[in-house]
Amino acid sequence: MKRFTSARSIHNRQAFTLIELLVVIAIIAVLIALLLPAVQQAREAARRTQCRNNLKQIGLAIHNYHDNYNKLPMAYLTNASLTSGTLTLLPGSMSWPTALLPYIDQANIYNAISKAGGVLDDVGAAAAGSATAQKTPIPGFICPSAPHNGNVLIQGGPSNPPLPAVGTQSTNTITSGAMDYITIIDFTSSAGIYTAWNAAYPQHSSSGGAMAAALFLGDVGAGPQVFVSHSGGGFRDITDGLSNTFLVHEHAVVERGYTNGRPDTFLNTTVGSNGGQWTSAYQGSAFANGVPFGTAPGTIDCNNAGTGGPCLINCSNVVYANGDVGGPYSFHTGVALTLMCDGSVQSTNQNMSTALWAAQVTMQGGEAVSAE
Repeated sequence: MKRFTSARSIHNRQAFTLIELLVVIAIIAVLIALLLPAVQQAREAARRTQCRNNLKQIGLAIHNYHDNYNKLPMAYLTNASLTSGTLTLLPGSMSWPTALLPYIDQANIYNAISKAGGVLDDVGAAAAGSATAQKTPIPGFICPSAPHNGNVLIQGGPSNPPLPAVGTQSTNTITSGAMDYITIIDFTSSAGIYTAWNAAYPQHSSSGGAMAAALFLGDVGAGPQVFVSHSGGGFRDITDGLSNTFLVHEHAVVERGYTNGRPDTFLNTTVGSNGGQWTSAYQGSAFANGVPFGTAPGTIDCNNAGTGGPCLINCSNVVYANGDVGGPYSFHTGVALTLMCDGSVQSTNQNMSTALWAAQVTMQGGEAVSAE
């Protein structure tokens, strides 16, 4: 006997109810919510790997430079003239990233700047024919984790702070590619960093223990077009050991202010052209100062160690007109990447003790250090 099924019952079996549809949508939403953080973490891991590779390539370039000249590039060379209240960069100004260009497959850019006589402000660079070269973003100098508004920065102008060792304001602008890596050549003796270091290693009576990047030996003043003759010391001078001594640190997004990963406002009126570009001499003239713990955004004072500080790594990307920086700053969770003098790259924990960090910045301090 045949059984007949009504059209209505067939229709009921093929359709979804509203409740079933909502349940499916909810399940999909939960799966996406669970998957999205994993995707973001994977992307950040890839960006962090690229950032690490950038430092590795910088390390190889420094070692190749050393192989050619038996010494390292200087931290910076500033040659300037003051006329009618305007400070103008003259031929002879250089930065350590500029010196490395031939060793990272950027010889054409280096040659254009070298032919012009060195790094110049926008007016001088345009006249000398190196403006385009100086404005070129160098991918190996930019950490992909850093939230830049753009990879080309315009620094200077009326708000430009005095140049270190010159003490005069420049009203000229310099346009150049961004730079997220810095050399720290000393730490300020009046700051909490020195206090912590000297307490842990009392054999020191000053902060001069010869800093890692002091091997670059920045030369300030008039210099020739060929800056190699003004280069610094060599690896032979690092008596603390290449694998124990910091060389280049992350210091990202200098054109914008950040405190503990949050956008800040304190930097906008204080930084001017103080670093953040690969042409900038400030990338090699920084003194680490640290910032106090618990300071509200917008009120950072790097000259006050405070009761809980100094907070050093990933606390603030502040740069002050006198060349001081708050400390290494990255957008990687919990760490900042550091290039060691032996060419290796390590993840420096942001909870690392200030004294141990300072000990590994020195190249002739003789401190006994251990990894944290």
